[in-house]
Amino acid sequence: MSETNFEIKINVPMIKELVSDKIYRSDASAFREQYVNALSHGCVAYHQEYGYTDDVNVHVEFDYGLRKVTITDNGMGMSKNIFSDNFMSFGFSTVSKDENNTRSGMFGLGAISFFRIASACIVESWDRKTEERFTFMTRNTDESEFVENRTLETYGTKTEIFLKEHVRMNTLVDMVKTIAKNYPVKTILETSNSESEQTISTYNNTDGDSYIDYQPVMRFKDYVKDITDDRFVTLIDSDEMELYLSTVGGNKNHTYLCRIPIDISYSTGFTTYLNIKKEKIKGTDSKGRDKLQEVPKPDRDEVNEIATDYFSKVIEKSCDDMIHDIDIKNFDEYKESDERWILNGYSVDDKLNQLTHSFVQQMREPVRYRTVDGIQKRHATLLTLFGEYKSIMFHPSLHKGTFDAINKHLNDENSLAMVDNTCDQPLIDAKAYKKEHKIKSVITHGSGGSAKGLLVRDGSWNNHRLTSDDPEDSKKRYPGGLYFGDGWIEQHDINSVYETSECKWINELYKRNKSGIIIAKKAKKLYPSITELFDKIIKASEDGQIIHMITSRRKHEHSNTNIEQFTKVSFNEGNEELKELEIQDNIEGLKQRIKHNTYRNINQVFGRMYGTMILPIQCKKSLPFLKHINVDILFVPTKLIHAIQLTGSMGQTSYKAIETLTQLKHSPQWTTWSENGSALAWSKYMRFNSRYGSTNYKCRNDIMQYLVDIEDGVKQKPNESEYDSYISEILDSYDEPSYQYDLSYDKMFPTMHLQQRAKDRGFLETEIKKDSSGKEKVIAYANEKDGYKPMKIDGHYYCVKIVNGDDGWEAKIDDDGNPQLIKTTNNYDISYHNDELVFRDEIDEWS
Repeated sequence: MSETNFEIKINVPMIKELVSDKIYRSDASAFREQYVNALSHGCVAYHQEYGYTDDVNVHVEFDYGLRKVTITDNGMGMSKNIFSDNFMSFGFSTVSKDENNTRSGMFGLGAISFFRIASACIVESWDRKTEERFTFMTRNTDESEFVENRTLETYGTKTEIFLKEHVRMNTLVDMVKTIAKNYPVKTILETSNSESEQTISTYNNTDGDSYIDYQPVMRFKDYVKDITDDRFVTLIDSDEMELYLSTVGGNKNHTYLCRIPIDISYSTGFTTYLNIKKEKIKGTDSKGRDKLQEVPKPDRDEVNEIATDYFSKVIEKSCDDMIHDIDIKNFDEYKESDERWILNGYSVDDKLNQLTHSFVQQMREPVRYRTVDGIQKRHATLLTLFGEYKSIMFHPSLHKGTFDAINKHLNDENSLAMVDNTCDQPLIDAKAYKKEHKIKSVITHGSGGSAKGLLVRDGSWNNHRLTSDDPEDSKKRYPGGLYFGDGWIEQHDINSVYETSECKWINELYKRNKSGIIIAKKAKKLYPSITELFDKIIKASEDGQIIHMITSRRKHEHSNTNIEQFTKVSFNEGNEELKELEIQDNIEGLKQRIKHNTYRNINQVFGRMYGTMILPIQCKKSLPFLKHINVDILFVPTKLIHAIQLTGSMGQTSYKAIETLTQLKHSPQWTTWSENGSALAWSKYMRFNSRYGSTNYKCRNDIMQYLVDIEDGVKQKPNESEYDSYISEILDSYDEPSYQYDLSYDKMFPTMHLQQRAKDRGFLETEIKKDSSGKEKVIAYANEKDGYKPMKIDGHYYCVKIVNGDDGWEAKIDDDGNPQLIKTTNNYDISYHNDELVFRDEIDEWS
């Protein structure tokens, strides 16, 4: 080899492997590139081009069994040139070096991220502007090619990543959750077969499969407001960045670049939420000329040194100036100030102006205080208490009865704190407040006795026996509260609360609101009476928060069409009769009898709803399809959902009914269905899945989508043969036996079936009408029937024989003067239709 043709040779696969490992800090960082590309260049790009719509989103599905991740967006898509020149080229990007960008992406390292985490990857895209479609597959680091398979049903990009053995999938899931909960694009996160990754050390009884719908957070400020409980202040909000300060969460920085988490080093003494709005800042090159300087390092895990220095100086100076400008000199100004909580941190003292500093020192004196959890062992300051509680009152002894009475009056759980020292501030005096508002004292029971050993009946198979006197343990296990039976409920009246493997989120609802009942009299001094639970149920009823929905099927079964599908549940049966009783000089006695009658009604009312599904009241609005399924549903406040099941004698909901909720996970497109299409699909769901067998939700989804397409005119209304053929194709594609479904044409489309029967019988025209109950019926019309035609003679309807016969006939002169043979015994229904005299018949299965 001569010196003139000497060249450096590169092992490309090895370089890909080395670069991918060195650039990214972790597997999650490498995977983040693919997820963020779908968010920003797929969906955000669409929103900026065409306007925002919730239908354009990203669906991330983790299949632990296959060790595969699928990222699908229905945004802009890519052309083959953009994919080849940028996505699959190292160091190239669609972002210009001379332009700034408000969407993540700059360095053109998307493909390199594959090689760190993937043994194989398939990218399929359908470009919204050019209509170009392609599928690309890469394996290892040296095999890449365009292939033919196409599965996309709409515009966008689908990326399937088959993960290497070393990749821990949970870290990728956590990364998606972190970004999804604070991004202006909807993300649907689905995990399946997650038990496949369990080991002996991580094994648990539930498989952990999940389906989470992260709604878009349109503004970064909205995210901060939610996570800090509205305790924050806006320090900077410019075209370049937005910065919010809070004392919630300690001295910790939360930094984002174009809403994607990134690390940066600076210190303010507060919890900060920083969103850098653009990918670049103004800078200079080596010759002192103006240029745009990148903010992140190539790995996008952290901000580079130049940008860190720039932002830290701006932030720290703005923070110091803000603290110095706080002007609070007395308690009245403190209560009215939106910046008061900033004073909670001790790190601000040396930065305050002199007058504000003097006031703060008074508020820093330690005080003893009581909350709903009792007198606290540690002292606090008025500054920290005012940052956490809505109401702060003074009482020298922190008396429990006074606290409980006021707290009940405020009716705002965990919003009151009572202190034993005013620190020379004009705090509300608890005694005076109680007197002014005429608040009755609450009789409290002593805390004597031990809770250990008490059996809690909580609806589980074995119930639970308390092993600790620590109220926090009980509160954690029974967030819905523990109650003493108090003679109102016996142990045989307490019902089992069944868990269901079909819908895990219902189990989670029960767990998060779990209540327990103790029958033993020892509990009387330790826990509130069950009547307090009854009062909560009655209050919810009075507020219209307990609503019973009866099925449309049951409405049709009643002749009274005025029956409402949604009715507010009341427990006042018999109370009007009690009020009419004359009880002289004993109004309180009457009130007590009415209350006791209402308590007794609770169990009776719920008992009549045996087998009824019970769901949170929010589902009535968020799941409108429920009104179409043939299932009775009771909507109640979430906090009462377990307690009502425990005490209401409502029995177990049919697992078939539960399946309708699980189906949502496998039919995400249900929100896009028309009202009529949705009504048809969901009203048939319980019917066509009424037979026992395996639960193939994906097959059911395709069947439902077929019904919707027919109702919406996407597919032509089929005859029975066409319908049976299409259904067979769906079942065969999932290797599903037809006997496990009840999909007969006459059940799915009864009116279309009857119309076909009418046609087969010779009727030329049909129409669909509704009876008084709203049930559809098919009316058929014919000019001839059984050898007769209809005729009107002298104002009367007659059947005129077309072919001569022997018996039962009479000669008549028609209105035109012509002789006609009419049938003397006429049981035919004759009427005018479209200005023509016709035979009329209602078609049913026996027609």
